[in-house]
This record gives sequence, C-alpha cells and structure tokens, in this order.
Amino acid sequence: MGTWGVHAFENDIALDWVDESDPKLVQVEKALDKVISTPSDVYLDADDGQVGWAAAELVAVYHGRNAPGSPLKESLFTRLKRSLGLQKPNPPRPDMIAKALASLDRLVGQNSELAELWNESESAQEWK
Repeated sequence: MGTWGVHAFENDIALDWVDESDPKLVQVEKALDKVISTPSDVYLDADDGQVGWAAAELVAVYHGRNAPGSPLKESLFTRLKRSLGLQKPNPPRPDMIAKALASLDRLVGQNSELAELWNESESAQEWK
C-alpha cells in the first residue's frame, strides 16, 4: 500500500480516487455504501477501505470541518470544498454522518484488510 502517514489522504488510493472522481456527495455516498454493504463475514479489501475512509473524512469536510489532525494540504482542501459545493453553508446531513460512522466502524472491525495492515505496522496505535 502506497501510504506515508496515518491520515485518510496520506495514501495513493485515496488521492487517486479524489483525482479520478472529483468527488461530489453522490460519489462519497457510493464509497460509504460499498464499505457498509460488505458483510462483516466477508473480507473488506484495503483499497475499498481507503476510499471509504477518505469518503468519511469528506463527510466531515462537508459539515464544515477538517477532521482533527488531518493534514489536508490547502490546495486539496480548497478543491474538495469546491467539488462538494461548499461555497455557502450546507444543510446538515445526519444520514451521511451515520453512514460515515458505520463505514469507519467497518474499517476497523474484523475481516478488514486495512485494519490488518495497520495493526501489523509500527503506526498501529497512532492509526487507531
């Protein structure tokens, strides 16, 4: 995995997803749904997990904040805000918050390749 840090956008898969899809809320929701719809007894691929994690972080961006400790570079953050239509205040989306939280729960749970890879790394505690 092309990863250089413990945050959602510090890996090639998440950045490639952003570059390829210029994510709008519909793409964010699809990424979250893919993670959530993978049953816990089915192995969740790391690539799907990284995209789901990035999508969950974009839900936080949509709601006006950058996740704590997330080092989104200003240019990426500005681009994502523009892509999500954040030039004006957005109405809260409790449904998206619930999906983001469910996605994160699935990512750190059993049968998650992403969790396995991080748990085997020297940065396991920082990632959690």
